[in-house]
Amino acid sequence: MCYKTVFSLTALALATHTAAATPSLFISEYIEGKGFNKAIELFNGGKETLDLSQFTLKKYINGKPSSSHDYPLTGQLAPGKTFVLVHQQAEKALTDKANVVKKHNILNFNGDDPIALYYQDSRIDLVGEFGGQSFGKDQQLIRLTQQASATYNSSDWQIISARSAQEMATSLGNHNADTQPTPQISCTTGTPRLISEIQGSGNKSPLVPDGQYEGPEVIVEGIVTQTTPNRFKGFFIQEESWDSDGNPTTSEGIFVYGQAPGLTVGEKVRVKGKVKEYYNQTQLDLVAYSKCGLQQEVIQPLHVSADTPLQALEPYEGMLVNWSGNAALKVTKNFSFNYTSFRSEMVLSKDHPLFKPTQVYPTLSKEAQTLANSNKQQSITIETDVSKQTNGVISYFPDFGPFQNYIRIGDTLQNITGVIQYSYGRYGVIPTVTLSGSDFDHQNYPRTDTPQLTQEGNLKVASFNVLNYFNRVVPGAADNAANNSNRGATKLDDFYLQRTKIVNAITRMDADIIGLMEIENNGFSDNSAIYDLATALNKQQTDKDNYYQFVSTPNSEFIGSDAITVGLLFRPSKVALKGQPSIIPMPEQHFTLTTTDDKQKTITKQQRETLVQSFKHLTSGETLTIAVNHLKSKGSMCFEDYQDYAVDGKVALDGKNKVKGKPAPGYVDDLQGSCNEFRVSAAVQLAQYLQSKPKQYGNNILLIGDFNAYAQEDPIRVLTDYTGKEQRLIKTAEHTTLNGHPWRPFTTVPNGFGFVDLTRKHHGLKTFSYSFDGELGSLDHALASTTLAEKVKDITHWHINSLENSLFEYSKKYSGQLPKSEDHFSASDHDPLLLSITFTEKKTTKETLNQLISSAWTHYRKVVHAPLGVYPIHTQMKLMQALFFALEVQNNPIASEQYIQHAISRLQQAISDLQHPMTAVNKAGLSSVVQIAENLLQQANNDTYHLWYYPKVATQQMDKFIQHAKNILASDQVNQRKVNNTTFKLLQKITWFSSQRRINFNFSFFVSH
Repeated sequence: MCYKTVFSLTALALATHTAAATPSLFISEYIEGKGFNKAIELFNGGKETLDLSQFTLKKYINGKPSSSHDYPLTGQLAPGKTFVLVHQQAEKALTDKANVVKKHNILNFNGDDPIALYYQDSRIDLVGEFGGQSFGKDQQLIRLTQQASATYNSSDWQIISARSAQEMATSLGNHNADTQPTPQISCTTGTPRLISEIQGSGNKSPLVPDGQYEGPEVIVEGIVTQTTPNRFKGFFIQEESWDSDGNPTTSEGIFVYGQAPGLTVGEKVRVKGKVKEYYNQTQLDLVAYSKCGLQQEVIQPLHVSADTPLQALEPYEGMLVNWSGNAALKVTKNFSFNYTSFRSEMVLSKDHPLFKPTQVYPTLSKEAQTLANSNKQQSITIETDVSKQTNGVISYFPDFGPFQNYIRIGDTLQNITGVIQYSYGRYGVIPTVTLSGSDFDHQNYPRTDTPQLTQEGNLKVASFNVLNYFNRVVPGAADNAANNSNRGATKLDDFYLQRTKIVNAITRMDADIIGLMEIENNGFSDNSAIYDLATALNKQQTDKDNYYQFVSTPNSEFIGSDAITVGLLFRPSKVALKGQPSIIPMPEQHFTLTTTDDKQKTITKQQRETLVQSFKHLTSGETLTIAVNHLKSKGSMCFEDYQDYAVDGKVALDGKNKVKGKPAPGYVDDLQGSCNEFRVSAAVQLAQYLQSKPKQYGNNILLIGDFNAYAQEDPIRVLTDYTGKEQRLIKTAEHTTLNGHPWRPFTTVPNGFGFVDLTRKHHGLKTFSYSFDGELGSLDHALASTTLAEKVKDITHWHINSLENSLFEYSKKYSGQLPKSEDHFSASDHDPLLLSITFTEKKTTKETLNQLISSAWTHYRKVVHAPLGVYPIHTQMKLMQALFFALEVQNNPIASEQYIQHAISRLQQAISDLQHPMTAVNKAGLSSVVQIAENLLQQANNDTYHLWYYPKVATQQMDKFIQHAKNILASDQVNQRKVNNTTFKLLQKITWFSSQRRINFNFSFFVSH
C-alpha cells in the first residue's frame, strides 16, 4: 500500500511537469492592418486559469533571430478566454476589444516580423516566417487549429486581406467564433461571372472603381490549375474552354487569395470572393468556396508567341501558359540568391541572355537607356510557392546537379509550363510541370575543357580573379594586412576544394604569365596564399618547363592594406624578370558628410594598389610590362554616391554610414554602380604613372585585371578611346589624395590615354566575363599599348565560371547536400581571360645585319630617286656610309660580334634618320658631300693592305668630278638649282665609285700582319 502511494505521487509529479511543459496558451489572431491597426490575440484553450507572468511575447525584427523586442505578460487568463493587445494608435473599433492598449515595440510590427510566444525560456508558439519573408503584410490571420506550434505553418491559419478596423474587430476577442470553418457555398449558389469579365482588357479589373483597390464580391467558377498554399497563400483557377470569351486581350485565369485546404489541380471549384487589385495584380480575396468535382476537361496551356514581350503578359495574368518551340526562352540568370527579394531564383529571357547596357553602349546614351528598358521588358522570373527554400535544391528541377543536370546562362529552356502571377511590379511564372535535364539545351555556350584561341603565339598571358583565395584556415598561415580578416574559405575542406578547382583551371589555361586578383594579402613567405597556390600548381605540372614562380615585392612587404591583393605568376622557362616590381599607389578619398540630424561623419575610401612588373621574353629578347589591377568595387558608396541622396546638403545615414531612404529628386541612375568617379581617378593615376616612365617600361605595356567597370563605362573609356569632345564629359572624384597629398590632376578628363581594348578589337563589345542581376558583361579586361596590340593574336574569356551556378563553387555554406565537383567549372565567379602574343624571335646578328642591308638598299633607292632636296644631304651620306660599312662587315668572315653589332647600330640609326625629309639643299650640303667624297677617295688611294682596292681609272674619274664640284662651290654665279644638280650627280658618282671596288689578292698578307 505504501509503495502504491509513492507510485501515485510520482505519476502525479510527472503529469504536473508535462502540463507545465505544454501550456494551453496560444496565439489565436494576428492583425497587421493599415497604419497602426495592429493587434495580437491570445487564447487559453485549456481547462485551468493561466498565470500570464510565465509568458512573454517576442517580436523578431525583419525576421532576424538575433534582433528582437520582448513584452512580458501579466495577469491571469481564465480557460476559454482571450487576451487582446492592440496598438495605442489603432482605430477605436480595435482598441475597444483590447485588454491591453499600448504604444510598445511589440505591437509596432510589419508583415515580415514574426511574433513568438514563450513560456519561461521555451518558445511554444509562432506566427510568421524568419528570413525577412513577408507573411502578413496587410493581412488578418485567424487560427484554424486549437493548439500552439513552435513552427509556423500557413495552412494552420485563415488568411484574410486587411479590411476596415470595424470589419476586422468583429472576430477579435471572440476566438470560439474564429475557429468556425470558412463559410461554404454550394456548386449551385448564385450565377457565376466569367473570369474574363473580372479581368477585363486593361491593366486593372473594370469592376474596381478608379482610384480604389477593391471591388464587389462576385462568384466565379473554374478549374484549379495550381495550388500555392505556402508563400502565395492561395490558388489559381481558369475558365473551361467553352466559357472562354474568345478575346485575346482578356485573361481566362485568376489568382484566388485565401486558404482552401484539400484543393487539388484539375478540380472544378465555385468561389465567392472580393475583387481586388493587390499591387496591380487582379485577384479574388476568398470569402467562400465549394468543390465541384474533377472535370473531364484538362486545362491546356496557352502557347505564348515568340514576339510577346515577357513583361506584357496582362492578357495572360492568372492563366496556364507554355513557352516552347520557336518561343523557347533562354536562361539569363542562373538559379541564385536575389538580395532584393531575399530568395533564390532563376530568370529567363527571349532570344538570348541579356547584356549590361554599359557593356555595349556608353553611359547614359540613348542606346544604353533603350537597352536597359528592353532588358526589363524581355525577362521573367521563375517563381515558386516554397516558403523556405532548401539549400542546394531547386524545387521545380529536382535532378539539378554539377555533373549532368546542370544549368548554364544561355541555355535554351525548351519547354516550360506554368501560371502567370504578378508581384513587385513584374510578371513571373510558377511552374506546374517539373523540369528535367533534357529540357535544357547547352548548345549556345557549351562547357569546354580548355580555352579556345585562334592563334597560340609564342607567349600566353592570363588574368584570373580567384574568388578570395585565402589560406587563413591552414595552420600556420601567414598574417595578412587586414588584421587577419578572412573573406575566403572558413573550413579546411572547403579551402582544399577551392585550391583544387583553381589549380585545375590554371593548368588547363597553360598560360606563361598569370595576373591574379582577390588573393590573400599575406606576403610571400612559405606560409602565404600565393606560395600555397604556386606550390600546388607546380605539383600538378608534368613538365618542369611549365613550373611557375611568383613575383614578390622588395622585402616581401604587403601590397596595400586590404585583405585581398593582386599577384603575378610566371614561367621562368619562358620569361625572365626585368628589374624590380613597382607598386603604383592609388588615390584615396577623404570627406565629411552632414547628416539629417546635423552630425558630422568623416569617411575614408581607399583603393587597391597596382602591381607592375617587366619581363624579358627569352626567345625574342623583347620586354613586356604587365600591370595587374583590381579597382574599387561597385558595391560600397563613395562621396559622389552619397551626394545623390543629399537634400539641402544633408544625407540621411544609419549607424553604419549607410544611406536611408531614396535618392534625391532629379537623380538619374547612370548604371555604373557606386564609386565610378573614384575608379576614373584610379584609371588616370594608372595611365599617368606608366606613361611617365617610358624608358623603364618600354612600348609593350599590358594592363590586366578586374577593373570593376564594363567595357563602355567611364574608367575603361578613359584608358582607351575617350575623346573628351562628347556631350557627356567624364569626371574624376572629388576630395582625393595621393600619398597623403591633395591630388586631382583635372576635374574633367580631357581625353583617353590610348590603350587598346583587346577583347573589343578582336571580338567586339558583346563579350563577357561576369554575370550580375541577370545581365552579362566584362569586368575583366586586357588593355594594351598600341605597339603591343599589333602583336596580340587573339584573346578570349574562358566561360567556366560566369555562366555556371554559384552553388557549384567550393563553399558548402548554402549548397546543402548538393554534391561538389573538383573540376574547373565554378572555380571562381569571374571567367579567366587568356591572350596570345607573338614576339619576333631573336635572330643571329649576321641574320639581322643581312635583313638590315636589304632594307637599307630599298631605302637608298628611294633616296636616290626622290626629287632633289627631299632628303638632307648629311642624312643621305650617313645612309651611304653605314651601308658601305655594313657591306664590308658582311663580307668579312672574321668580323667580330662587336663589329657586326656596330654595323647594325649604324644602319638602324641611318634608316631612322630618313624619317625626317627636307625640301631644299644649299651649298653647305654640297660641301658636306664633297668632304665625304674626298674622304672616300683618300681611303681608296691608301688601300694597299685592305680587303678592297679601287681601279686607277675609277679614282681618276672620281677626282675629276670632285674638282668640278669644288668649282661650283667657289663660284658666285651659280643658282640653287645648279648646286642641287651637282650635289645629286656627286651622290650618284659616289655610288658608282663604291661599286668599282675589287678584291685585294694581297688579303693573306694583310691577315698575316
